[in-house]
Amino acid sequence: MISGSNLNISTANFKSNLTPADKTAKTNLANEQTEIAKEQDKAKEKSQIDALMHIPIKNAVESIIDIDESEKGWITKTIDKIDGILSKKYTADERRALSMKYPPETMDGAKDLVLQLYANTLKRYSKDGEPTIQGKLLGLGTKEEREELIAFKDSLPEGATMSDVGANLLLRTDISIEEFKKLYAEDIEKTTKAHKEAVAKINQEMREYNENLAKQRAEAKFKPIQATSKSKTYVDKDIRREFFENFLKAERKKGTDITEILNQLAKLGKFDVKA
Repeated sequence: MISGSNLNISTANFKSNLTPADKTAKTNLANEQTEIAKEQDKAKEKSQIDALMHIPIKNAVESIIDIDESEKGWITKTIDKIDGILSKKYTADERRALSMKYPPETMDGAKDLVLQLYANTLKRYSKDGEPTIQGKLLGLGTKEEREELIAFKDSLPEGATMSDVGANLLLRTDISIEEFKKLYAEDIEKTTKAHKEAVAKINQEMREYNENLAKQRAEAKFKPIQATSKSKTYVDKDIRREFFENFLKAERKKGTDITEILNQLAKLGKFDVKA
């Protein structure tokens, strides 16, 4: 029978029998297992971050905070709630820089980024707590409003163009969807027509320019060199004549005796008075 004292001695002998190499190997194994566990945790967190960042932002926000869209003034209240959470962690400048930190490295950072992006969206597409037409198109209004606006958007002709008038209509909160559709359709029709006419005019001008250029090149290709030289001579003479006439006009205004100037030039052989 083995007594308790003998068991203790046996255990002590076992421990003392570990060589330095065995102890090092044991320590290394423990470190490796720790590192493996850390890498597994990082991989798991990265997977969770990716999942959060690739679902609709509204769903992502609702997994972090409670949002009650049926509540009056819910947009303003949601903005205030997010501001209250993030202002405890970040300065104003740090919050503005949050969107630049992508992808986020931690799950907490990912949640903060989602909240900041959603707050930015609410602020951009609402006025005084009410969603703009663009905001309703993005889902900040009711489900029915969004579906009606999407159907209207899909009904517009391909290549439709809007002006600043149409762009400003999207930013309004004080008109009904029916009124918006009427005004927006009118702007689309007018602007698209003007755009097509402008493009057609530009294309026509380009065709005429290319045709004239090709014609000029063809004429220049078969034009005699002497004729080109004479043409240049005539142009030079015209330039000199114009300069001389302007000079005489200027001197006449000064009260200069033009006849005397002409006689002096004749003596120098620069001008033929009889001409």
